[in-house]
Amino acid sequence: MRALLSKNQNRQIDIVDYLVQANGWVHIDELAKTFKVSTRAIKIDLAFLRDKIDGLDILFSTNGVRIELPQNLSTEVVYPYYYSHSICYEILEQLFLHEETTVTEMTQKLFITTSTLNRYIQKINTSLKKKFDFQISKKNLQFIGNEQDIRFFFVQYFAEKTGFFEWPFDFVDEASLEKILVDLFKSSNFPQSFEGYRVFKMIFTVNFFRSYQGHFVQNFESKDKFYDYYNQLDGLDEIVEQFVKETGIMVTPEILEQSFSIFLQPHFFLTVE
Repeated sequence: MRALLSKNQNRQIDIVDYLVQANGWVHIDELAKTFKVSTRAIKIDLAFLRDKIDGLDILFSTNGVRIELPQNLSTEVVYPYYYSHSICYEILEQLFLHEETTVTEMTQKLFITTSTLNRYIQKINTSLKKKFDFQISKKNLQFIGNEQDIRFFFVQYFAEKTGFFEWPFDFVDEASLEKILVDLFKSSNFPQSFEGYRVFKMIFTVNFFRSYQGHFVQNFESKDKFYDYYNQLDGLDEIVEQFVKETGIMVTPEILEQSFSIFLQPHFFLTVE
């Protein structure tokens, strides 16, 4: 997911990971040698990380430098900052959440020219095709390609960009959606943990949103399994009806099937790691 970040940004993230793994003092010279840059560049990176990344405690002494993280945080604490300060990822997120965005609207939002936007899109597409079977159309800024890959990409993106208690989807109220999710999660085979629920919710919401926009995946193998599963959940129809009243978002059985069927597929492999 870091492929669209700059060389300097990726190095800064790698420095954090290196220091966390070291779990002790590391000399600046060692970092400079490891990352093949000057000690001055390392000092600039460390100062930047200390000033910009919340929750990252960077300590300096005659022994070198070390990083301390609270027990509930990992090196991924740095990702939200970089994703939020990348034009490429801003373009991707804007087009996911607001697929009707035009070229003119995008250039005005980013304060760039059309030619510059095209260069960013070319960079995005070049990166995407290495791992994913979808692209951004330069003509109308629509995602074109494999729908399952589109969903998988944005599940990864939002999972890495957002914190545990952040909700990036302003198109739907989190509390209202959770009334549907809790029963589905408890009755699923997904890991029954806080992080398991967070990943489950992210997958469901991305699938739900894409389906609501009219983008579907052919789930022939799991469609019948879903409807059998759905019919066994007492009271879910009433919960869905209440959700529609609260949000104004129409939820059809097909949208629910598209949102949840991936969890019933035998080859489903996305884990909480």
